[in-house]
Amino acid sequence: MNTDLLLAQKFYEGGDDIAAQEKCLALLDNNETASEAYLLLSQISFEREDYDTSLRYLSEAEEKNLATLKHHYLAGLNHYACNDFPKAKSAFEAVLTIDPKHRDGLRNLGVISKKEGSTLEAVSHFCDALTLDSSDELIRRNLFDVLKAIRWEDVRVKELSEPIRRHVEASLNFPEFDMTRYIPVVATLVFSSDHILLANKVLGSSPIGEGVGSSYRSCIVDVCRDALLQELLRLNILPLPEIEVFLTGLRRVLLEISVNERDFLTHIPIQFCVSMAHQAYLTEYAYETRESELTLLKSMQDELSAKIKDGNPLKLLDRAALAISAAYISLDEWIDIVPDALNDGPLSSLFETQIHDKRVEARLLGEIEVHSPVTDKTSIKVRKQYEENPFPRWARIARPPSSTIGEILQMLFPYFQAPAKLFGTCSILIPGCGTGQQPIQEALRYPACQLTAIDLSARSLAFAMRRSDEYGISNLRLLHGDILNLGECDDQYDVISCTGVLHHMADPVAGWRALLSRLSPGGVMKIGVYSELARRHVAEVRQWIAQQNLTPTEETIRETRHLILNAPPEDAKRNVLSIVDFYSISGARDLLFHVQENTFSFPNISGAMDTLGLEFIGLQLSRPEIGETYKRMFPGDPNMTNFHNWHDFEKLYPDSFSSMYQFWCRRSE
Repeated sequence: MNTDLLLAQKFYEGGDDIAAQEKCLALLDNNETASEAYLLLSQISFEREDYDTSLRYLSEAEEKNLATLKHHYLAGLNHYACNDFPKAKSAFEAVLTIDPKHRDGLRNLGVISKKEGSTLEAVSHFCDALTLDSSDELIRRNLFDVLKAIRWEDVRVKELSEPIRRHVEASLNFPEFDMTRYIPVVATLVFSSDHILLANKVLGSSPIGEGVGSSYRSCIVDVCRDALLQELLRLNILPLPEIEVFLTGLRRVLLEISVNERDFLTHIPIQFCVSMAHQAYLTEYAYETRESELTLLKSMQDELSAKIKDGNPLKLLDRAALAISAAYISLDEWIDIVPDALNDGPLSSLFETQIHDKRVEARLLGEIEVHSPVTDKTSIKVRKQYEENPFPRWARIARPPSSTIGEILQMLFPYFQAPAKLFGTCSILIPGCGTGQQPIQEALRYPACQLTAIDLSARSLAFAMRRSDEYGISNLRLLHGDILNLGECDDQYDVISCTGVLHHMADPVAGWRALLSRLSPGGVMKIGVYSELARRHVAEVRQWIAQQNLTPTEETIRETRHLILNAPPEDAKRNVLSIVDFYSISGARDLLFHVQENTFSFPNISGAMDTLGLEFIGLQLSRPEIGETYKRMFPGDPNMTNFHNWHDFEKLYPDSFSSMYQFWCRRSE
């Protein structure tokens, strides 16, 4: 490389882009090493967001036949920044003409195809890019995001099914990748497979028992041998109504076979029976169970209990039957003597979750640190609910990359200058931590911070303590108490993250005020509360439940779920089927039977913040397209902090905050 060009490169790398530019222009005057000089000049202009100038340099290089792969790639970035997607696409295609295995070129073509609505083309590009570099999490997220728009019934999808499945299976081995975000997408992929579609027809048209004839058994076996389905069943609750109906029918068939034709179980992998048991346990046995099934189940359990009591070793088929029974009722509820078969082999994971973990949690109940008594009437009722049904039930969380609160705020709200202390060690309070999913994930994300989490429910905290130990958490303190009594201690916190709690209090503003009393000077708060508009369908079902005078017993919750699942398509109650919480007993209780629920609107939130003397930092949006749409509607509010605008926006797009409003705030200066 020319000495002057090397010097220009050093100027550029040292941050002196003006000197680098001058040196490159001098080189062009002498017509020396023009290709690299054009490239560096274009790069400098691109970083200044002077895209016209950047493209002019690249065009001059191309006119002189000096353009290389790097020139085409930078041209693609420029055109993309100008929203000229056709020209960006042509530039990246030129990159691939030179190097068909250019990972970033493939990824960018995928992004453009997604923007243009060419979903299958985007999937193809992302799959090819991921094949080249399976460790690239950005490409993996891009692929999973675009899979949401796939129409699986499209025959063209079949051509891509093999690479899609391969990358989905590989994703299960990346602990940093948050697969739980994409469970519905992956579940839809799996359940669109030919063997499952065929089995679904069989289960839908054939009753339990002799109706599932031998000619149909092969498709059932194919389903049970699906390795991805096995992993998916263990990973998380599958929150789709058609999948629940399918798995309910499949469970019936397996039970009938295990009682009446146990020899046929030799064709069913025991790992699948175990996976079915894990899925049922995660849902807290929410699936419909018929009287005929209970009769078969009792017969099978009596037989297995007799063998266990007599000390007879359980054969392979007996073990499969034991796993199938665990898909109906937790093992700890009917096994008094733990057989050796549960201590090793494929059944050991069932012993771990359905017997051992519960014993550990029972022991941990006596070790929970008490912060304060629970005396508020509403708090007592809420505590009772979560003692009976700890929530949420979760199996796995992705390990997030290490960060700081300041860095997260900087990423979310570039216009906000976070206090310096938030970029280092700081104290974090998580009120209403439930079963520990949020505080454990935050403890992993902020390893330099000390976290304190508090909850009303001792059983929820015992679950959280067990899982915290499993994840090796050392910077989290779990306390039992009521946030209304936080004023009884002197501790202050730099960050208070309270999501999904205030709307379950009799007076949410009083709870918010109690939290504010513990916020240190310069601290920030993250608040999450239900949206009145987004919860309108939930409110209708809750009203229907109240009119029916239904009590929140597990059996009633099961029956209510069954009624909603089987309601006609036009029944408005079916709208709640799109909510993940519907698919477990504790989730359905929290969703539809909660003893105390308030909802908010943007005017409500604005009024509460004024009352408390708080300043709005910004909304943490669940989907980027919400912000993109808002900015198109309100270009005069680039920071998206105008409550009046958001209120108007939500009236047009009432499902934008279907989980809840999540936003950051601080004391007014």
